[in-house]
Amino acid sequence: MDKRMHNLVPILVFRGMNLACQASVFIGFWVLLITNTEDQKGSKPNQSLSEDEKIAIAMKTYVTLGFGMAFGPQLMGILLDKYGHRASIIYILSCTILIGILLILQNELQHFNYLLANLTMFGLGLVENCLDSYITIVSGAEFESKIDASAARYFIGSGAIFIFLASLAIWPLETKTDYRPFYIFFLLIGILS
Repeated sequence: MDKRMHNLVPILVFRGMNLACQASVFIGFWVLLITNTEDQKGSKPNQSLSEDEKIAIAMKTYVTLGFGMAFGPQLMGILLDKYGHRASIIYILSCTILIGILLILQNELQHFNYLLANLTMFGLGLVENCLDSYITIVSGAEFESKIDASAARYFIGSGAIFIFLASLAIWPLETKTDYRPFYIFFLLIGILS
């Protein structure tokens, strides 16, 4: 592995975590919020919904995840072309912080808001594809070596997904208290990468 690829390792790990969350965490999180949402009278009207209906509502947020994946790299590309790598990293970091704050805030409030849920998923998609685009640009365009960096890239990313999903098997996410340290950890890894 090229020494410059070492700089991408934290980003690859965070991207792996992001992918694992999209695949395994957010449906359960949205269903938990839908179940715990109270109206102004203090009752929980969504408890009458079946689990399938709650999952269907949660699945609809993945439409905006796709929009974020399509839109994010476009803006990042413009920033990268006009202002360089530093601006694109600041853009990705800003989006990561905003999404982390939204997740923590929604967890603490325990109130499902369809607009906020979709905004969060849009941001996760945006960050995901921006990270992928940035990794592709750096690993493919900036290394003088003719060796393709894809093997190391996918090994590290897949390894991060495996470790992250294995830890989820040990760390159950069922309550607000369970999600709190998880999202704080997710945000810290995103910022540090």
